[in-house]
Amino acid sequence: MLKEIRTHYGIPQELFAVYLGISRSHLSMAESGKRQLSTAIILQLLPLFQAISKPKAKRKDEKLKREKTLQKEEVNKFCRFRMQKNEYKIKLLQKRLAKMIADQERADHILQTIPSIRVMAKPGVLGLLELVESSARDLQKKTQESSQLLLELTIQHLKAENSYLKKEAKIP
Repeated sequence: MLKEIRTHYGIPQELFAVYLGISRSHLSMAESGKRQLSTAIILQLLPLFQAISKPKAKRKDEKLKREKTLQKEEVNKFCRFRMQKNEYKIKLLQKRLAKMIADQERADHILQTIPSIRVMAKPGVLGLLELVESSARDLQKKTQESSQLLLELTIQHLKAENSYLKKEAKIP
């Protein structure tokens, strides 16, 4: 403690010994732990020691605050990035869902009109009608309600995640 105080303030041993009212050799031995100091001298040193101890604690608190601030900034940056990524995915999935619904409606319309066309069709066109009907059935399978539901659930999941991220990052 003695040497720490003396070196912190940049005081030579001779001057510090005079301040404490002891000899330089007594101070040297006390610094190396070979000699004890009186209670009066320790009480004289206490304010000096407290003065150099408080800034360290304060600096440590400030460092912790800076680290917490940086961590919060990193969390916010991650949340914003993730939200942007999710928004992009949501838009893509919504477009895919809209196309899927339009394809489903088109396939349904084709399958509903084919029987009436078949009645009036010439024999050479029947093969083409079967090909169109087969394509419409394939399209209908690809756009089943289960596929649409899966897309809708994925969109809802991404929206829920964005809502959570917005709260986590405290974004208004």
